[in-house]
Amino acid sequence: MKLGGWKSATRRQKIIIASVGAALAIGGAGVATAVSVSAHNAAAEQAAAEAIAAKNAEEEEAARAEAARLTAARDDAVSKASEGDALLTDSEMWGDPDAREELRDALGVLVALQADESASAEALEAAASSVTRAGVRVGRPPAPITLVCGNLDAGVSYDNRELVLNPDGSGQFDDLWAGQYRCDEGFSTTTVSTQVTVKTALQRAAVAAARAAGYDEYHSTEGAILYAVYEGCAGSGTGGFYGRLDSLSPAQAEDTRVWLILCPNHPDAETWRAKSAEGDAIREAESNGTRVAPGGSYEVPGQMVRGTFVAENVSDCYWETRDSNGNIVDNNFVIAAPRVVAEIGDTAVVFTTQGGCGYWNRQ
Repeated sequence: MKLGGWKSATRRQKIIIASVGAALAIGGAGVATAVSVSAHNAAAEQAAAEAIAAKNAEEEEAARAEAARLTAARDDAVSKASEGDALLTDSEMWGDPDAREELRDALGVLVALQADESASAEALEAAASSVTRAGVRVGRPPAPITLVCGNLDAGVSYDNRELVLNPDGSGQFDDLWAGQYRCDEGFSTTTVSTQVTVKTALQRAAVAAARAAGYDEYHSTEGAILYAVYEGCAGSGTGGFYGRLDSLSPAQAEDTRVWLILCPNHPDAETWRAKSAEGDAIREAESNGTRVAPGGSYEVPGQMVRGTFVAENVSDCYWETRDSNGNIVDNNFVIAAPRVVAEIGDTAVVFTTQGGCGYWNRQ
């Protein structure tokens, strides 16, 4: 055997060995690649499964949240409907008519949604919000006000006293009436608001009557006018306005009529009404000539009708009648008497009264 031949065989062996090694290497790489793809697919499938599970969990949580929201919305709707219905009833005395109508409509929508099982939480929430907004516009009952009241005759100093107002605008005056106070903010040692918000029909009626009686001459706003009416209502007895007067002037009688709009059950109401009626009768008699005041001359029959006139409890009383020529028809002077009678005959054209005759009233 030649040496060269051995070398050649050895080289071929090396080539074969190398080829086999390469083939083995390629085969091994293919196996590794297959294993890698399989692992990737498994990971992808797991990720997809996890994503689906997460989405399902998210949807379930959203469904639970929506169910909870719907339950809360229905519960809130029940509460808002109840509150709105109560407000609608209570506000009949003091609520703005347009706002109350808006509230009534909003309540109708909310109640209809409550009965609809398919109504969404969003729809219920929107309807409940509408009821709340309408309720805000309707407002709330008249708020308490602060009066400054006292009774110096009884040794009670003036002090700030809260007056609670009823839904219709009338006041809860009982404690003030019991103290026989007089109320006047001018005695306050602190700043007191004299502005009252006019909310009720009763308050509006009181303001209108007070304006007609001339209150706006001294009070520039309706809130101040209304406050003055509450002051008049709050006083009573000897401590109140006009509590000691035997009679009331036309302006005073008008004051009491204004006050009684807000406090018709005032403890002095009957006295005020009686004095007012008496004053009205007197003024009517004076206007039609069946009553004349002391100390003056009156034309007959223009200012004083003919007939029999009486004056009571007189002292140093002189009266006379004269005819169209100025002659005295009849006269008398009475030093003192419980009752004096004067006849105003057909020829009398002037009646004159002087001294302590007092008022003359036709019989």
